[in-house]
Amino acid sequence: MANNDLITVLTTSAVQEEKSGLPKFKGFSSSEIKISTEILSKNLKDFLEKIKPVIESQTTAIGQFSVSEIELNLAINASGGIDLIGKFDAGIEGGITIKLTRKD
Repeated sequence: MANNDLITVLTTSAVQEEKSGLPKFKGFSSSEIKISTEILSKNLKDFLEKIKPVIESQTTAIGQFSVSEIELNLAINASGGIDLIGKFDAGIEGGITIKLTRKD
């Protein structure tokens, strides 16, 4: 695989204290990984196909207001998978933001 077929992604993972019986998070560590553009492209396409019925089933109007965009915050995991980001208290931000705009 040629080097230009790889994308460098910074990933983070929780670091746990090992002294306790229950996990306690000390913080996060980060590392760089290389992901194939082919794998990343396939995973993004698969994610968008899975989320499509959720997006399409939403109403276009709420009272006198219309919904023109839906914004999704996505992350790339260490294996090149695409994950929808929920709420993180640790201030982690997504690696991909996709804005979907309705066709007129």
